Amino acid sequence: MICAMPSNLDTEKTHSYPWQTKKLKYTVTNFCESLGKEETHKQIDGAFETWQSVCGLNFKKVEYDDCEIKITLLND
Repeated sequence: MICAMPSNLDTEKTHSYPWQTKKLKYTVTNFCESLGKEETHKQIDGAFETWQSVCGLNFKKVEYDDCEIKITLLND
């Protein structure tokens, strides 16, 4: 897995976020060929739901690039 998050974050802080808001939008630009589009999106959406339930952030899936988190998967 490749993360495109900048590596200049302050890792000493335990509860800081690199974003200015706790309401974040994300988009998925493609899908894992071995899972198919529907299952790929289902798994990613489920991961964000789990993350949201424990971290104090809210995630909204959007279908455009104007978002804080952009997910692009690399296929074999």
